[in-house]
Amino acid sequence: MITCEDGWSSPAHGQIKINVDGASSSTKIAASAIARDANGCFIKAITCCSPIQNFTDISLQAEFLAMQLGHQLAKDMHGSDIIMEGDSLIMVKICNGDTSLIPWQLDSIFKPCIKLYSKEVE
Repeated sequence: MITCEDGWSSPAHGQIKINVDGASSSTKIAASAIARDANGCFIKAITCCSPIQNFTDISLQAEFLAMQLGHQLAKDMHGSDIIMEGDSLIMVKICNGDTSLIPWQLDSIFKPCIKLYSKEVE
């Protein structure tokens, strides 16, 4: 499950929450994902910096990279009850299946990953 909220709220007992966020500059995008338990205790994190692949909606690319990192973190923690949360409502909607929100210029980057993600969630 992927959600969008302002501020951090703890997951239910026994769940792990992965928060993701992306940022951009004129030449690079950066992203991170951090996993915490119901008490807010740190479990694991991952971060990445990458050159911009396409100058269309750079901030959305950064948020997408963050979702990819969150997905990788979730895979690394296989078997856990995981919630992923980000602050980009558009990215959350895309990851939850609304691919009509993907700008056509980013189709070739986003859609293969979104399809792979949905198959793994099923």
